[in-house]
Amino acid sequence: MSDSLTERAWLANLRHELRTPINAIIGYSEMLLEDAADRGDERLSADLQKIQTAGSQLLARVNEILDPARIETEGLGADRETFGANLRHELRTPLSAVIGYTEMLLEEQGGQEEMRGDLEKIHAAAERFLAFINDIVHVSTAEPGEVPQSAESAAMVADVVRTIQPVESEGIAANPIECGVLLVVDDNEINRDVLSRRLERQGHRVETGANGQQALDMVRAKPYDLILLDLMMPEMNGYQVLQHLKADALLRDIPVIMISALDEVDTVVRCIEMGAEDYMPKPFNPVLLKARIGACLEKKRLRDRQRELFGKFATKEVAEELLRYGFSLGGKMVEATAMFSDIRSFTTITESQTPAATIEMLNRYFSYMVDAIGEEGGIVNQIVGDGLMAIFGAPLPRVDHRARATRAALKMCERIEQFNREQAAMNLPPIRIGIGIAAGEVIAGYTGTEARATYTCVGDTVNLAARLESHTKVVGQPILINEMARLGLDDTFQVEERGTVQLKGKTQAIPVYSVSAT
Repeated sequence: MSDSLTERAWLANLRHELRTPINAIIGYSEMLLEDAADRGDERLSADLQKIQTAGSQLLARVNEILDPARIETEGLGADRETFGANLRHELRTPLSAVIGYTEMLLEEQGGQEEMRGDLEKIHAAAERFLAFINDIVHVSTAEPGEVPQSAESAAMVADVVRTIQPVESEGIAANPIECGVLLVVDDNEINRDVLSRRLERQGHRVETGANGQQALDMVRAKPYDLILLDLMMPEMNGYQVLQHLKADALLRDIPVIMISALDEVDTVVRCIEMGAEDYMPKPFNPVLLKARIGACLEKKRLRDRQRELFGKFATKEVAEELLRYGFSLGGKMVEATAMFSDIRSFTTITESQTPAATIEMLNRYFSYMVDAIGEEGGIVNQIVGDGLMAIFGAPLPRVDHRARATRAALKMCERIEQFNREQAAMNLPPIRIGIGIAAGEVIAGYTGTEARATYTCVGDTVNLAARLESHTKVVGQPILINEMARLGLDDTFQVEERGTVQLKGKTQAIPVYSVSAT
């Protein structure tokens, strides 16, 4: 790293090592104060308040002495050794107050195990802080990778600082809080414990992850309403986890709040630019934490409602595209598979029954057909009379769109047999259908007007699917597909060549194939 980045990494590591135990001191003391207030124990509250005040003083002094803006303007004001000695002197007094009052309370609390456990955590954090500042001169005169007791932490800081570049240099009255299922990701056990317990007190259900890969595994296994993601972790830091989340179509909409002891402006901006909803520095202000989490969950709730509303008027795939990219008329060329289906001799059937019976029959019929298509990821984008058109592979691309369309067609034929058993039970005539499938390039997008638009696909491939459906009547086969669709099928499909035929509107004869269940 350059000298500038090395200095930034050293200072960032120093802030991180000092703030981590302060986070525990303040967090546990705040929760103990709440418990003491609930019990009306004024004597205990007074001593706990002194611990909390001393912890806040420690934080204020660390923030003041190690303020990045001040150091950038004024420098360290001395060599590293002198700077470290002065820092140790400034921090020992409030730290002694934390240790002294904690030890007195530990002597007094006796058998109150839950309170004693939290006091011991405060005491352990203070002892770690003391050990660090006692060795501060050694830390001050060493490079980040040369500090034995914090080598791993220093290496993580250096990794994060290398990741962060100035933005311009990159190429690339409160309402009741909304409660949800939250995932807290932090490699520090105390940080996870403090934050998760604080969130549980606010009414959330909280699960924790100890590293980036574990977090990715967890969000792929079950849904979460919000992720609180530590920036500085070994192996996979928070930036890298955020990149994985935003690159995954199934995970990108989970809101993420980044958390870290790093507070440089570049850090905040880069997190937001990469897709994080917000950024929270450690230690946390409980009121601010509650407000920001509430705001994130409210935005997610509104997005979920919007998705639900779209879902009432469009397929899931179309709704997801609208939410992700917004609405605009126009289209683009994509690889997809088009399907047309029609009822044979529909006019004759309608002449033999009342209009009401015809509508009731169509409703039952389309219920079977749409379910079969939807099970294979297709969308029905046109229903005209007794005919329907479906698309596989758009708007969401699917590499196996040809196989999906063919499986859907086979399911539709199976469902017709069930439908006809219902018809026979009601003394109604059976029906037969024809299905044409063609794969290839289509133009997919929204057509119509801004006030009334439909997602559809057009092009030669779509016309060919319609022609194949009509030709099923000639060859007496329920399903016909084109050559491009056949190339996407494996041995689980029974495909039979039906010769080369001249279809209406085509200048050249083309090979067609029938498909049946194996």
